[in-house]
Amino acid sequence: MRPKSPRLSLAHLLLSLILSLIALPLANAATAAAAQQPNPPEAKDAASIMGRVTRAGRPASGADVVLMPSEWSPQMNAIARAKADEDGRFRMRNVPPGRYYLSPVSPGFVFAGSDTSWWMPGQIINVTAGEELKDMDFALTRGGVISGRVLDPDGKPAVAQYVTIIHADLKERKKRQDNPSIHETDDRGVYRAWGLTPGRYFVYAGRSSENNYARGDNDAGVFYPQTFYPSATEEAQAKV
Repeated sequence: MRPKSPRLSLAHLLLSLILSLIALPLANAATAAAAQQPNPPEAKDAASIMGRVTRAGRPASGADVVLMPSEWSPQMNAIARAKADEDGRFRMRNVPPGRYYLSPVSPGFVFAGSDTSWWMPGQIINVTAGEELKDMDFALTRGGVISGRVLDPDGKPAVAQYVTIIHADLKERKKRQDNPSIHETDDRGVYRAWGLTPGRYFVYAGRSSENNYARGDNDAGVFYPQTFYPSATEEAQAKV
């Protein structure tokens, strides 16, 4: 193999040096321009929201915080979103004035605030033009779990049956607009409900003639009459 020409190698070296000298000022100019680029201006009436989210007393790093309209509708969308940093702190910018639900989201954990509704666990806030809301803090706790097994009249697993969990407290039930938590049994007749807020609950399987919350229909079309835990047919006889 013939050796490379020293002149060719030197020419390549000189060309590379020239290109480097040209590229360096351009890179410095681009960096300087980026550093001088101002942040996008906020809207004149925009507000900001700041706070902190904790899970069992510790910073909830990575937890989502969502700002939603205070009135539910099928077409509603989030007004703003933020993610908690390593210290659990979050900030929302450019929030338009209005009345909202500010809600933390962290699977397996719950917020049992006084403003919590059936569709949005969170806090109602009123945002005015240009306002800076601070200390919007949320202390999340691990949600409760209710699990069990449903058997048919022959003592066999009741498969693919709906199990409904409702608040025993009528005031709480009305607050959540009687919206139940519905779960389905597996092939062992086992069900498991998780992420429940603290409280007292009734559990029933099957359905009544008065509602269709728990249809209790499986693939074979089998359903059972409404039965409260442990074996009551009337809510007044149910145990929490």
